[in-house]
Amino acid sequence: MVGLNLDAVRLDETAAAVFGIDVARWKILAFTFGNFFAGIAGAAYAMMTGFVAPNSFTFGDSLILVSIVLLGGLGSAWACRLPRASCCWCRKAAGAAGIPLPPLRVLVIASCWSGPRA
Repeated sequence: MVGLNLDAVRLDETAAAVFGIDVARWKILAFTFGNFFAGIAGAAYAMMTGFVAPNSFTFGDSLILVSIVLLGGLGSAWACRLPRASCCWCRKAAGAAGIPLPPLRVLVIASCWSGPRA
């Protein structure tokens, strides 16, 4: 029931409201779920590394995460696995080969622009 309500609100808020779904409640619940899982991930990362600072993450890290979502597709948890593996592999291979990350970032941005348009 939760998944159906969240999907209905995501697809068309007006239609969901017509069918009796409380749109504001489900939007708040989605926001809360997202923040909960982000907090759990942050706590797990802090536990593994021992220390987290704002400069621990760069703009390139954000681009990698966005490219994984864009290449995998929104709304599909299974389709994100291959882009995640390929992005992580490319990053490690570029680092091992001595290739600096700025050219890799250009490729990520180019792949975002060349993707399908909705």
